[in-house]
Parts: sequence; structure tokens; C-alpha cells
Amino acid sequence: MQLPDLIATLVALGGTVAGPADPARLMATTQALFARGLVLPGEYAKFLSLADGLWWNGIHLAGASLLPRPKAPPAADLATLAARHPGLGLIVGGSDEDLYAADSGEWRILDKSDGAVMAAFPTLEALLEHVIAERV
Repeated sequence: MQLPDLIATLVALGGTVAGPADPARLMATTQALFARGLVLPGEYAKFLSLADGLWWNGIHLAGASLLPRPKAPPAADLATLAARHPGLGLIVGGSDEDLYAADSGEWRILDKSDGAVMAAFPTLEALLEHVIAERV
């Protein structure tokens, strides 16, 4: 499934999705990540061009900006996640128990407690399909 279809599926399942990322904010985020030695993958930049963050059923995908969440503090943005979890690749979101990361050309689900790789996927789409299947 392609990113627009996955986003539409999550919205249909009750997800909160922010509109497309503001180009200036996206550029500032890209620069902040670069300063930390991280590169925003093209696949995630495409996601941000469609949705500046996502919240659904306990999972969060970070945007270039803070994402308001129902009945909770705003979800962290990409630059904040990078600062919180150094050395684990680019953390793009997660759940209560997992982190979602881009590293070494693959997308990973990491254990939040120790950073161990729990699963790896070739694309962001494949990671999202897995997460949706687990939680539906």
C-alpha cells in the first residue's frame, strides 16, 4: 500500500493526522537533524509532504512540528526525538513500548527500553502496514 492510502486508512480508523508540513518548518527540521549527523530519508520527507505527523491507536509518527494529541500533551517532533534517542538512527515515532527508526537504509521497530531491533522493513510503508495489522 502506498503512503497516501496508508494515511487514509489510519484516518478512517480514527487517526489524527496533521496537514502537510510547512516547507519552512520542514527545512528547519532537516537542518536541525543534519546538525546531529542525521539525514531525513526521502520516504519520510514524502510522508511529511502529506501529513506533518500522525497519531493513531497509541502510535505516533513525528512531524516537523509538534502534533496535538487527544487528551495528552503534544507528541514530540523529529528534532526532539533525535535529541532524546542518540545513536539509534533517526527516530520517527513509536508507541508506549517501541520506537520507529530509519537507519542504514531500512526501517526498524526498536525496543524502547534498550534499543534492540525487534523487526526491520525495507520501506516505511511496510513498517506501517505491519503496525496497522498488529493493532487492528
